[in-house]
Amino acid sequence: MTKVAKYILYSTERINRNVELHSNDLEDFLDEMAEKYYKNADATSERLFGKTDFATNDYMYKTVTK
Repeated sequence: MTKVAKYILYSTERINRNVELHSNDLEDFLDEMAEKYYKNADATSERLFGKTDFATNDYMYKTVTK
C-alpha cells in the first residue's frame, strides 16, 4: 500500500503542476511492481494449492494451425 500511495502522490503532484500524465507512467509503475514482487505469486500458490506451477501453457500460448 505504501508503494501505491507514493505513486498516487506522485501523480497528484504532477497534476497539480499541470504536467500531463501519460499511460506510460502507470505502465512503468506496474512493471516496477511486477519485477519486485513477481515471486510472491509463487509463494501464495504454494500455500494455497501445494504447487507453484499449475498453468496450462497449451491454453496460454495456443498457436493457430491450419
